[in-house]
Amino acid sequence: MRFPVASRIICWHKIAMSTLITGKKRKGRPRVDSDEVTARLQRPLLDALEAWAEAHGTTRAEAIRRLIQRGLVSHDSSPTTDENCPHE
Repeated sequence: MRFPVASRIICWHKIAMSTLITGKKRKGRPRVDSDEVTARLQRPLLDALEAWAEAHGTTRAEAIRRLIQRGLVSHDSSPTTDENCPHE
C-alpha cells in the first residue's frame, strides 16, 4: 500500500524529531574534534607517500597523520634548519 507524499513527510518528520528529543545515537561517523586540511603535493612526494602507506598497510590519510606525528616528535628532539627540509 502506497501512502501519499504528505503522509510520508509527516512520518519522516516524527522519526527525525523523536531522534532529536530522545538523543539516540545516529548512524554514521561519530563527530570528532578535528579540522580538514588540504595540501597540494608534487607527484614525486605523493608517489613516495602512497608507497609508504602501502608498505605499512594503511590509507593515505592515516599515513599523512603518522608521518606528521613522527616529524613533530623528531623535530622536538633535534632542531631542523631550513636547509635540512627540502619541502619548505
